[in-house]
Amino acid sequence: MSGAAQALAYNPSEDWTYRTANTKQITHGIHQYPAMMIPQIAQRLIQTYGSDGAFLFDPYCGSGTTLLEGLLAGVTTAGTDLNPLARLIARVKTTPIAITLLDRELARFPCKAPRADFPVPNISNIDYWFSAQVQRDLATIRQHINSISDAKIADVFRVAFSLTVRNASWTRKSEFKLYRMPQSQMDKHDPRTFELMTQMLVRIRQALSRSTVWCRAKQPFRLCMSSTQFLVSLTK
Repeated sequence: MSGAAQALAYNPSEDWTYRTANTKQITHGIHQYPAMMIPQIAQRLIQTYGSDGAFLFDPYCGSGTTLLEGLLAGVTTAGTDLNPLARLIARVKTTPIAITLLDRELARFPCKAPRADFPVPNISNIDYWFSAQVQRDLATIRQHINSISDAKIADVFRVAFSLTVRNASWTRKSEFKLYRMPQSQMDKHDPRTFELMTQMLVRIRQALSRSTVWCRAKQPFRLCMSSTQFLVSLTK
């Protein structure tokens, strides 16, 4: 048996469950996503089989767990995913930002709904998932995000906005799939949308502030929609 085969052989004494491990360290916990890889597993695989590697490519990167662990290991990484939300989360998770710039925008964000109302987007079934007040609040927050000039900071706000949309909606919170809560819960559901958004921003800001020194990669990572787009990017 070759050395590589021996390394891959099953060892019942090894624990791969990581039941007690902190899986939300650094920026891994900024946003939920289905079937997220345990960071310690990605870290272990990279250390065991890619410690001398120069490049890591994840063709179905999801929310970027492997990409972040690759950067932490000092490996140049690239990832692709068709889901724009996945790419947004992965981009924010793996992009160092200037905390002072983020704090400046946090200070500018209104803690309560301003008097001005912005047009609510024409989205199918929006009334099924959101109250009229929440729709107006989200439209106002969206307008504020669009006014942010720094693209990296705007992306941070979009991740927080995604979390806020979910929590302010009538979606059941106990599962990732979309099911509307029963009417009895809807009647009691009175989210303070701007407070929710602020809470999400503060939580993400705390994670990002811990990540300012983590990136040891020699080159920036690439994040694309598809493998074809990724291959084209290599020629530029």
